[in-house]
Amino acid sequence: MPTRDDRHARAVAAYRAGSLGEAERAALALHREAPGFAGSCWLLGVIAHDCAEYDAAERWLGRAAALAPADAECLNSHGRALWSLRRFADAAERHRAALALSPGFALAHLNLAEALLAMGRFDEGWREYEWRFRLPETTGYFAHLALPEWTGGLVAGAKLLVMGDQGFGDVFHFARYVPMLVQRGIKVVLGCAPDVAPLLSRLKGIRVATAVEQIGAVDGYLPLTHLPMLLGTTLETIPARVPYLAADPARVDAWRARLAHLPGLRVGLAWAGRPVPPGRSIPFAMLRPLLDIEGASFVALQKGPEAAEAEGALDILDPLLTDFGETAAAIAALDLVLCIDSAVAHLAGALGVPAWVMLNSACDWRWMTAADSCPWYPGMRLFRQRRTGRWRGVVTEVATALARVPQ
Repeated sequence: MPTRDDRHARAVAAYRAGSLGEAERAALALHREAPGFAGSCWLLGVIAHDCAEYDAAERWLGRAAALAPADAECLNSHGRALWSLRRFADAAERHRAALALSPGFALAHLNLAEALLAMGRFDEGWREYEWRFRLPETTGYFAHLALPEWTGGLVAGAKLLVMGDQGFGDVFHFARYVPMLVQRGIKVVLGCAPDVAPLLSRLKGIRVATAVEQIGAVDGYLPLTHLPMLLGTTLETIPARVPYLAADPARVDAWRARLAHLPGLRVGLAWAGRPVPPGRSIPFAMLRPLLDIEGASFVALQKGPEAAEAEGALDILDPLLTDFGETAAAIAALDLVLCIDSAVAHLAGALGVPAWVMLNSACDWRWMTAADSCPWYPGMRLFRQRRTGRWRGVVTEVATALARVPQ
């Protein structure tokens, strides 16, 4: 007869294998038999969190933390659920409690960083953010470079490889720091994916490398996301001047000619992103009421299989958006970008193109806490969910605002 711990271990294994239904059923059975067992509460909580059921996640994980106050994993998971409910101060307290028990717990450090950054407490937040490279999945992330990490500070004349180390949106967001290095006399080789190279190569005073053999002689490397800490960014000194990226003028002219037949306000739509983190994408069908707004014409900036959702409803640009240089040019030819939290949002912000961003309730730390604005992108307008999963109210607010835009 399997013991409770054996059954719990199997449920956790099912969860980690992606069998959420099987794991949930096993955890519920364990909880009914032993309501005081923290393990089943924890598992039910993390499953709920993965499904963007944040209220339920907080209840389960809060119970798990109460039952196992010396378990750093339970405390950290509860903190993340609190973070997803935008209770950042409470989340930070939970993560600190987890770290008091387990000082080397990298994920708790990173979660604490995101709570602090969301609150604008950048000094400590950037230091904690450095723990992202101590996660099991990121250890050795830069080993293929066979280069030392640069620790020499802002030394004029240093030749540094600055590596884009996260997603496309992060690269666009943090690219604002690269010109600041150039201004200090640092020679920059910017390591990036081929998809973003045509756009980033337009930054003045740098060279782009998309493969190791293109790097050449450098003194060391830095992660792009290390630059806010290196440059001492505070809430008051966010480098928020836009634009700091620019599309190719010839490509922009070509896109303006291609879109010239569209009457009124030309709006680009992007409604879906990667499934992790959950909850940020919007089914295209929910956006259809926007298409009836008088005086506005829409095109789909959406990439990937989700673009097919708009088939027959509006022009799909996906086949023409061959890289982010092309996407940037298309965006620059529009009057407004309407999108979710995605690379498109950060690209529009970096280009200084008017953008409205529809945010889920557990949105990324960099959108911070103001209701409708963000200090990273002046002029960008935010529309936030008031309740988890409820996009209809957001779409209604966007429709009302769009109808009021002068034509």
